[in-house]
Amino acid sequence: MKKRKNKVLFFTVLFSIIACASAWAGTWQETDGKWWYDNGDGSYPANGWNWIDGDNDGTSECYYFDTDGWILIGTITPDGYQVDSKGAWVVNGEVQKQKSLDPYDNDTNRRALAAYKNELLNAYVSEMDRSELSVFDLNNDGVYEVLYYPGGYYQYFLYFNNGLKKEEMPCKFGFELLDGNRFMGRALEAGAYGGWIYELVKNNLEMVDRFAYYAPEYDMNGEGEQKEQQYEKQKMPVSLNTVRMYIDNINRYLSGNGECTGFSVSQTGSGWSNS
Repeated sequence: MKKRKNKVLFFTVLFSIIACASAWAGTWQETDGKWWYDNGDGSYPANGWNWIDGDNDGTSECYYFDTDGWILIGTITPDGYQVDSKGAWVVNGEVQKQKSLDPYDNDTNRRALAAYKNELLNAYVSEMDRSELSVFDLNNDGVYEVLYYPGGYYQYFLYFNNGLKKEEMPCKFGFELLDGNRFMGRALEAGAYGGWIYELVKNNLEMVDRFAYYAPEYDMNGEGEQKEQQYEKQKMPVSLNTVRMYIDNINRYLSGNGECTGFSVSQTGSGWSNS
C-alpha cells in the first residue's frame, strides 16, 4: 500500500509539471452535445492535457482533449489516466487541482486585461507626451485595475465587473490611495476645494464620502476641513508609478497575466494628478 501511494504521488507531481499545459483566458463551449474550450484568441486546446480554471476560482483542473479539440468525459484517456463525468482528471476518485502561484493567473483577470487593452488601443489620445497609464490592483483580488490620462480634460479609472466599467474624472482630480481598497480624489477649482472618497466593494466602485470648502475660508473646525484631515491620516505612503500610453507599454502591461506599473515610496502620501 505504501509503494502504491508513493507511486501515485510521484505520477501526480510529474503529471502536473510535464503533462499539462495551462490554458489562457477562455470559455467552455458546447456544440452538438460535445464540449470544447475556446481560448478566447481564436484557438482551442487539442490532442493532450490542459489545466483550465473554468469557474474562475483561482484553481485549475486538468482536462484531456482529442485531436479535434473535444473534451474526453467519463473514460480512460489514451495515455491511461481517468477523467470524471465533467472531464476532469481524477486519481482514486479525487479531482486533481492546481492552484496558480501567480494570483493574477486567472481567467477573470485576463478578460479584464483584454477589455482594458481594447479600450486603450482605441482611446483618443490628444497629448501623447502628457499621457499616463498606471496598472495596479486596488483591492488585492487578483484582478488589475487601470488609471489612465489620454490628455485633455478627463482621466479614467477602469475596473472589471462582468465586463468593462469606466469612471470618468476631471484631470485636475488628484488620485490618492487610502487604506481599505479606497482612493481619494481632490480638486481645486475657482477657489473651492472638493474631495471624493471611492471604494471598490465586491467589484463595484462606490462613492462613500465627500467634502468641500472654500479656500479663503479655511477653518480647521469646519466639517469639510475635518474630513480632509481625517482622510489625510489614512493615505498610503506610496504613489502610483506611471508610463506613457505608447502601444508597446499597453501591450507589455496588459498582456498575458498583466504587470503592475509599480509604486514609489512617498513621504507626503500617495497621489497621481495631472493638474
